Amino acid sequence: MRLTILVLLLLLLAPAGNCIAGKPDETAAAPVSVPFESYGTFILVPVQVNGSAPLSFILDTGFNRTLINPKRAKALGLGHTKEFHAGWFTLALTTGKKTTLQIGGARLENVGGLSPPFSFDELEEALGRRVDGMFGSDLLQRYVVEIDYAGHTLNLYDPKSYHYVGPEQPIPIRIKNRVSFVECQIIPNVGGPVAGSFELDTGSDGALDLFHAFVQRHRLLESTGKMISNWNWTAAGEQEDRIGRMKAFRVGRFTFDNPIVEFPTITKGAFGHRSDYAGLLGGEILQRFKLILDYTHKWMVLEPNARLAEPFEWDMSGMQLDAMGTDFSTYVVSGVRAQSPGEEAGLQKGDVVIAIDGTPVTTLGLREIDRMFKQEGREVRLSIKRDKQNLEVKLKLRRLI
Repeated sequence: MRLTILVLLLLLLAPAGNCIAGKPDETAAAPVSVPFESYGTFILVPVQVNGSAPLSFILDTGFNRTLINPKRAKALGLGHTKEFHAGWFTLALTTGKKTTLQIGGARLENVGGLSPPFSFDELEEALGRRVDGMFGSDLLQRYVVEIDYAGHTLNLYDPKSYHYVGPEQPIPIRIKNRVSFVECQIIPNVGGPVAGSFELDTGSDGALDLFHAFVQRHRLLESTGKMISNWNWTAAGEQEDRIGRMKAFRVGRFTFDNPIVEFPTITKGAFGHRSDYAGLLGGEILQRFKLILDYTHKWMVLEPNARLAEPFEWDMSGMQLDAMGTDFSTYVVSGVRAQSPGEEAGLQKGDVVIAIDGTPVTTLGLREIDRMFKQEGREVRLSIKRDKQNLEVKLKLRRLI
């Protein structure tokens, strides 16, 4: 399952490769450096809320508000939640205390915590781990934020004194409703380049999501060729999308060949009716760089790392897994794609996967399993439990898209 942790709907509520590493001007103040956990393409940052013990927050550049897991908000005494309706979704607003976030040596004062318009329980099951909250623009508006994917480090600089000195040229970005957009080009399999404005979204674990209006306007589905369906988790809930490949994608001076593109089938809300931008530029592309974002001066820098030229791959098993239970230690097959290695091996919905090639799945985690299932030609041995039976099945991975 693709995970696109979007809060595009909150925009409706917002006010109107080897290279030499770049570095800030040496006269600038020293940065606040914060190590983060890479979980697939997701960035999990240790955050203290009102002096709490460190909690695990996802840094998502697509978020224009800070979101706190309602269970954690209640435990921290942040107030109560009040639901109200806004268009086609329901938002739960945490009222009561303003919150202070501590990220390493950086403090974000008077942050208004929102409870999300989606289930954190479902999000945690899809990720297979605990998530205490998510934040984005509250940090990005206050600092120049350098996300070093390869070094697993956030560096936060004072925008008043920061000056980029490095090998790359800054790329202009546009800030709208407290999130950032960059002009890019899609190169379809048939026809010439198509320009569009893409939201930078570190909370999407794919490469590209193209929105309905943009796809329809440029007739992109007609030139995509082979596509498969896929269940995708988003802030609007689960939805069935279509997945295909484009000839290429360009951002700044960088061109990516054969990227995997997701076409959300939803035609309402930000996914469908928005005509002013093309879609999302996600973590599968952004993780190939050191990403520097300066909201104050409206530019970004992409410094490539060793992953720049890696091919784009999709799940090759045809099996969808969810992590269930309070400790996310039960791995259940929630779906098997037709005409896939998983179906051919006899896997069934409801099977519980115990081990892969003799290694217990609880020591691997869903993100590591996802990586393992993207290796063309690999033969995988699964130990599964079906009802009261323990079974061994083998499947040989192959590209489905």
